[in-house]
Amino acid sequence: MRKEFFADAGHPSIGNGKNLWHPLVAAYCTIAVIKLVLLIVIGPIFGDDTPGYVEPARAMLASATWIRDAGLSTGPKPLFTFRMIGYPAVLATAMMVGGAAWPYLVIALQYVLSFAAGAALYDLALELGLSWQLSIVAVAAALLSFPLPLDQSIMTDSLNASFLVLAVCLLTRGAPSGRRLTFPAAGVAGLFLAVAFLTREAEQFLIVALVPLLAVRIWLAGRDCLIGSVLAVVVAVAPLFLIVEGYKQWNFYRTGERFVTTSASHTIVDAIAKAAKIDRTVIAGNAPFDRTARSVLQNSTYEEVLTLNKAFFAQGYKATDVSGMAYQEYFELWRTHPRTMLAVLRMHISERTTKLTIRPIEAICETIEWGTGVRRCYDYRDLYRAIPSHFKGMRWTALPTFVFQTIESTAAIFLFGGFLLGIPNLFVVHLVKERRLPVGSILTLTAFSLMYITWFVAYGIVHMEDRYLMPVLPFSILGGIYFWREFLVRWRTERQHSR
Repeated sequence: MRKEFFADAGHPSIGNGKNLWHPLVAAYCTIAVIKLVLLIVIGPIFGDDTPGYVEPARAMLASATWIRDAGLSTGPKPLFTFRMIGYPAVLATAMMVGGAAWPYLVIALQYVLSFAAGAALYDLALELGLSWQLSIVAVAAALLSFPLPLDQSIMTDSLNASFLVLAVCLLTRGAPSGRRLTFPAAGVAGLFLAVAFLTREAEQFLIVALVPLLAVRIWLAGRDCLIGSVLAVVVAVAPLFLIVEGYKQWNFYRTGERFVTTSASHTIVDAIAKAAKIDRTVIAGNAPFDRTARSVLQNSTYEEVLTLNKAFFAQGYKATDVSGMAYQEYFELWRTHPRTMLAVLRMHISERTTKLTIRPIEAICETIEWGTGVRRCYDYRDLYRAIPSHFKGMRWTALPTFVFQTIESTAAIFLFGGFLLGIPNLFVVHLVKERRLPVGSILTLTAFSLMYITWFVAYGIVHMEDRYLMPVLPFSILGGIYFWREFLVRWRTERQHSR
């Protein structure tokens, strides 16, 4: 069956399909050893955000009142409205089943789903036309990036990313070979998107990032399958919209107000605080939000955002009120101060973003640092400044660390550049030469480029952390590898013709 599938997908270089998964199993064994060693040595990682999931989980076990009462008036950051209920529910279940060992049960679940997402990525890489060797490289790069520390962390990022990667792989499967999205695949992908929403509320907005991919699925399937393709897309997105509305209705039952979470009281306010740091006039109005913000936001730090929320609560505003005021202020600023708001986006654009595709050494160092609270690895900037002194005063590991990190960062930049710039270039070259849209892998990967950019911008205009790119990073790795493979093939062909 698998041999027929890959043959239909058009990969003559793959060979006997029954052996395709053997290299992945071997790679997984190596990755599993690395992950298990880190887990044994460091143990579960509890980050700054972990209490925000553990506390509601314990409260869920202590009482069932959260089902009918969200405690909206209990403080500026209510326990059962600030975050989605999904991850605390997973933690509560693990606490019931595993007792004191509950963190290890959660991490085991995160490991399993992360490897499942990697297998789906491997399958997709083969269908895009990559050799099994390059497909293994793609999966290894993806799993040895953010999943390394976050699979071991009691935070929602790992489960959220795994479900989203699985959903995107299901939605993409068959696209390069022009097959229609099937209803079973669409249904399962839709369920994954819905579950991802239960772990992070941003999915209700980020669904827009999938629009290019869904449009490509419909286009590649052809006019003959138009109605079926459109219906399959509806099946894929319907569960997300249904569960969003269901969640709002549940909150209405619990609080008398329709909303998903009150996280905007912090994330949107943080975006406004960043804008105020750039241009103080953004909070120069006479509205209650501006007046209070002017008195609190002096340096526009996140600590001041927390203080601002406490100030609003002291004035009688609930978290939903603050969220509503923040949204109103935020959208008004885009109308009146668009340049300032774009500057907020620019604050999140840095060279660090280009180094996320290949980072096994950095990820290992990050895991150790998060787990121990101590930076065990040299900072690359310190190593660079120590070159003139030949790393005087540093351990013997300084030089090899510098060499390996330099190779890692350089490779990551080239890979990301191939994805961000190379894939659009392949699209344009094909469009100019053939005077028609490309089909198959190039068009699919172009959709991934648009998905990545939309995802980045959606977070960047509000609140961005590197780990938020975890769901889309694997697809940038696929695109980068595909481009450089094409580049080398064409370069060799041109050299042969020139002889």
